[in-house]
Amino acid sequence: MKRWIGVALWACSAMAHAVEFQPLVHIDMRGGYGAVVSEDEGSAQGVGSLFAVPALKLSPSWTLLPTLYANATGQERSIEEDTLFVRTALMGFRPTLKLATAPDSAWIFRLDARKSLNVEAVNESFGTGLYDYEDFSAGVSWQHPLLDLPVELSLDTDHRDYPNYRQLGSELTGDKNSAIKDYNGLRGGLKVALPPWGQLRLSSQWKDYTDAYIVNAVDGTVDTNDPGQLQHDLYSTADLEGGLKWGEQASVSWGLGWQWNSSNQNSFDPDHTDVAGDNANLVKSQDYMVWSLDLSTEWQSQGGFKVSGGYSLLLRDSNRPVQDINGVYQSALIADTENGLNLNLSQSLGKGFSLVGSASDRWVISNQVYQAAGLPNYSFYSVNAGIAWDWQAQE
Repeated sequence: MKRWIGVALWACSAMAHAVEFQPLVHIDMRGGYGAVVSEDEGSAQGVGSLFAVPALKLSPSWTLLPTLYANATGQERSIEEDTLFVRTALMGFRPTLKLATAPDSAWIFRLDARKSLNVEAVNESFGTGLYDYEDFSAGVSWQHPLLDLPVELSLDTDHRDYPNYRQLGSELTGDKNSAIKDYNGLRGGLKVALPPWGQLRLSSQWKDYTDAYIVNAVDGTVDTNDPGQLQHDLYSTADLEGGLKWGEQASVSWGLGWQWNSSNQNSFDPDHTDVAGDNANLVKSQDYMVWSLDLSTEWQSQGGFKVSGGYSLLLRDSNRPVQDINGVYQSALIADTENGLNLNLSQSLGKGFSLVGSASDRWVISNQVYQAAGLPNYSFYSVNAGIAWDWQAQE
């Protein structure tokens, strides 16, 4: 017995010496101020994030990457006579196993579980938020050069559940058409490196909603007895990213993006009509297309000071008619333009610590003028400062 215990201890010791620990930890905590320009006053806000990868290189071929990530935000808001501290938190765990089959080829296997908590109303608390959700996914990727270009193909299956979101009136349909946000998905992706400029990323996701039935755009009815009447969406993206470096201190980067969503879901609005006094045509009202542009630049001194800034542009076209100030539907479709500016500062303090700060401004211009569902046109700015810690940056 002692002999076998000795052998086991020797094997564990040999394995421990063979395993290479390659950790990465980043923690960021900030406080600041944010405001919608059209409102009378802003409010204090706090932001925190954690990203940790205690990577383990098990052998020359196998690497285990158990990733932990979390972020939280909070901001005080006034709602009529009440003061609400709006809070959001996202926590996730993504274990990944990478098998290198050649110097430039690998298989990657991953799981991902995340939970989002949101407090956005006076009667909500953490765990009871209407828009809380849980994500679970599993996937595999294959990395291999094709036509002398590094390529990655991926396939993931996922499920999203909103445990607290239930459609009003579902008791009239036998509790069907209740959990209308829950879905099962299948997502495929392609990433192609384009050295020395950047990379191209393509993805497409099919979503099967488990309890959301198609709404009749004429009278608002749903047929919950026909499983063929369940909602499904096809969501696709394309991103082209690149950048250039000047020496060791300066760089610029850019990105072009495209998003497209096609759904068989309609909408029905019994309270508003079109200009002719008829029901508005809200067929396939969840379809949309988005184009985006991102430009940024960064400069870092030898003393550890870093400054970066950027501009973003987003153009969104929705397949839903605009409404005038009284809610009457017009012939034109909703089109939004969003502009953004950001500035980020960082000063290294040594031992992995840095002082960090940022400022951002975002303004949205829309042809929608009806404000019952929120501000269609607005400008929001925020400033914050805090401290960050990076394990890998320790001296």
